[in-house]
Amino acid sequence: MVISVTHRTKAHLIPFLVIIISGCLSLSAQESSNKTSQIIFEKDYEEVQTKASKLTDAKKYRVKYTSENISPNAANKRLLLFEFVPPNRSHSVYDYYENGELRSYEEIEIGKNKYFNDNFNGWRKKTKQDEMSVYSNGIYRTSEFLYVGKELINDKTTELYQETETVQDASRKHTTIITEKCWINKDGTFARYSYKTSNSYFGQRVNVVENYEYDPSLKIEAPMVKLKRRIKRQSKK
Repeated sequence: MVISVTHRTKAHLIPFLVIIISGCLSLSAQESSNKTSQIIFEKDYEEVQTKASKLTDAKKYRVKYTSENISPNAANKRLLLFEFVPPNRSHSVYDYYENGELRSYEEIEIGKNKYFNDNFNGWRKKTKQDEMSVYSNGIYRTSEFLYVGKELINDKTTELYQETETVQDASRKHTTIITEKCWINKDGTFARYSYKTSNSYFGQRVNVVENYEYDPSLKIEAPMVKLKRRIKRQSKK
């Protein structure tokens, strides 16, 4: 199983977590006690995230993710660590359970070069064949954008923004509700990001929370790549 970890484009966090899940995703975030929420335009919401992405990526930072996939038959918890050093170095570790067994996926990206270690089987340089894509099959979408207000994160005041998106298939029988929240520090960088998804048909939920830490001492170096064994061909007699 190869999991692609890539810098997120929309919220620019997950900076890579491209989790492929058959069904739907969901995130749990801390609820705000602030009652002064106000509807804002989509462009204002996107501007906040774009600005936060640029300011965040100008610093060395670490993101700790927790993801919980809950369905009628099972519940699996996943952990992800992501580190970033400007301008183009990242390191991620993703632990997950498969058939009751703990597995791990690790990736380092330096410029255009990507390296990965799938379940402790040694480092390899990533090729195009190793890349995976995520497709969105939603047809009918409606969104609401909110400025929720001020909220304390680790005793620091942040600004909380929220997007609630409703996605329906062509029959409009299956509905997925996605709630995305981002907490912005005073300096404009991300403090926390979360999203929550629930699906009315599959009864599946996934809870994801990303907490940002800024560490000026972070360093990311290329790993020792496992070389392929050379097989000597014996000439036929």
